[in-house]
Amino acid sequence: MNEEELSNVIELITSDYGVEDADECDHGYYAYVDGGYLPDVYQSRGSALQAIYETLTQ
Repeated sequence: MNEEELSNVIELITSDYGVEDADECDHGYYAYVDGGYLPDVYQSRGSALQAIYETLTQ
C-alpha cells in the first residue's frame, strides 16, 4: 500500500497515530499510535506508517 492508503486504513482503526520527524541525532521518523511511540526510528514516512499498521493488526 502507498502512504495515502495506509493512512486511510489506519484511520479506520484509530485516530490516535502519527509520524514525526526524528531529532537531529536520529535522522528519520518516529511513529506513535494509541498514546505511545514505537521503539524504532524509521527511514521513511511510508515505513513508519507500515509499522503503525502492523502494530494495530497484530
